[in-house]
Amino acid sequence: MLKHYSVLKNELTRGLEWQGGVLLDCTLGFGGHSFAFLESNPNTQIYAFDRDSSAIALAKERLKDYASRVCFYHHPFSHVLESLSDDVLKQTRGIIADIGVSSMQLDEE
Repeated sequence: MLKHYSVLKNELTRGLEWQGGVLLDCTLGFGGHSFAFLESNPNTQIYAFDRDSSAIALAKERLKDYASRVCFYHHPFSHVLESLSDDVLKQTRGIIADIGVSSMQLDEE
């Protein structure tokens, strides 16, 4: 298992005062932020985006217990609006994006 720590995940769930609903994770990575939201409320549905297929594969494994509540998209976050239906967008209660360097990608040669 990779050694990866999601920063500010508790602050995100508290800061958004998360009560469940649709969440867009624009930079899925290893899925740590999505995992925190899925654990925090059983009514959470995640639409997760990442341009790195390796990251998506790792996140799918990490989030397998929540597979029925996560939809994965192998797209950069710039494709979020064109990838989701108007119904999903109208139901969206939160959007998260960890914009910065991917430590997982730096760790791999």
